[in-house]
Amino acid sequence: MSRVGKVRTGLLLLGTPLLVLSRLDTPFAGPLFIAAWIVLGLGLTGHWIAAYNYFWAILRKGRQQSHRDGGTA
Repeated sequence: MSRVGKVRTGLLLLGTPLLVLSRLDTPFAGPLFIAAWIVLGLGLTGHWIAAYNYFWAILRKGRQQSHRDGGTA
């Protein structure tokens, strides 16, 4: 787990209900809709950053394990 992953999860968990609430017939539905998409966009960006970081962590871990057990690098 990483901080990026935790922040990403928080943004997605905040943005999704905001998007649902923006569908209500209220005067602030428009700004709420915009805020929801901004929060979800940031969460999606965090998702890609976390996936990139996790991918490289998996490769590093695999290299460390292959060196210890006599495998080739």
